[in-house]
Amino acid sequence: MTHATIDKAGTRTLASSSIHFDDVSERADELVSTLHRGWHELLDVLNTERMVTTAALAGTGELAIRLAVNYANERKVFGDKPVSSYQGLQLPLAQCHVEVEAARLLNHKAATNCDMGLPYGSEANAASSWPRRRWRAPPSIPSP
Repeated sequence: MTHATIDKAGTRTLASSSIHFDDVSERADELVSTLHRGWHELLDVLNTERMVTTAALAGTGELAIRLAVNYANERKVFGDKPVSSYQGLQLPLAQCHVEVEAARLLNHKAATNCDMGLPYGSEANAASSWPRRRWRAPPSIPSP
């Protein structure tokens, strides 16, 4: 048996590994999957997992934006002017909102396709790419 850790791009709550069993034979009734279709069937599970994870992260992103906007509206600078009145803060918050909404809509399309028995892997992967990009490159907010 050989084992190798899989480096992940998204959430890392559980470790993933690649396992290969050498010189193992099995009977047809012992197969967990369809012969020679295991990888394709695993992708269905992984794409479904991506949809669930993306939905949770989109909800978290929405909450973070709402909290940031509320704070920006309450925080006063240069007298009595809320920090949210400055474009230097408005633009990054708007960009985050666009990214969260785009991921949510694409994820909804993936889920709809899945429910209708249509291919949905591309949509699920595209929707889940948003959090991976965002985690690697947090938005920069210029100083006022």
